[in-house]
Amino acid sequence: MVYIDLRNDMKVFVSVTLVLLLLAALSFNEAQSQGLYIANGFGGAVGYSNNNDVSVISGSVGYVASGIVEFGVGVAYSSADEIDLNVIGVAPYVALYPVRQGRAVPVTARIIGAYEFDSFSGDVVEGRDISGHALGLGGSIARSFRATPSVAIVPEIGVAYVRTTISGSFVSDTESTTAMTLALAFQFDAATTTVVLKPRMSLAEGDTAFGVSAIFGVGQ
Repeated sequence: MVYIDLRNDMKVFVSVTLVLLLLAALSFNEAQSQGLYIANGFGGAVGYSNNNDVSVISGSVGYVASGIVEFGVGVAYSSADEIDLNVIGVAPYVALYPVRQGRAVPVTARIIGAYEFDSFSGDVVEGRDISGHALGLGGSIARSFRATPSVAIVPEIGVAYVRTTISGSFVSDTESTTAMTLALAFQFDAATTTVVLKPRMSLAEGDTAFGVSAIFGVGQ
């Protein structure tokens, strides 16, 4: 993470860009996965992740229709550990499930796209006109292993391409990164309700982040 000299707008801008890039990369696959566990119905999730630079708290709500398409919105709040900078991102998303696990298909596949709008606060950006947004495209593959009729273990691997843009009164910049996520979810089913606890590890920009999500679904 870049240390800030508040008299130098370029250093401020670089730091904001790096924090936003990490925020988008770490939060992209964090909570938007209700459709991996339910085929029809409403879902929600909350999550937390942290690396050496950024802590991210996120949440999302979504609806899965006919086992094929999921749409919803996610919100993420991040804080930088070494500078006074906070970012709030709001991201509508759409996910498609071209194949689902069954007798003839061993895995469930997901393709997702999200567009994030970001706002900034903290001493680093005080008095500066800065806005940001991020575009994320990615996918994942998961397989469910039933331990009991009501409990499943679901390993998942995902990749995402994230492109962020920062605009300000003094300079603008666009950066991109690729993130990979490895997760091992524990799924608990009861009638039409599903609860999932999902530890995960994310790799982005040479950094490793660890986190956990809690996912709730009402449907089938």
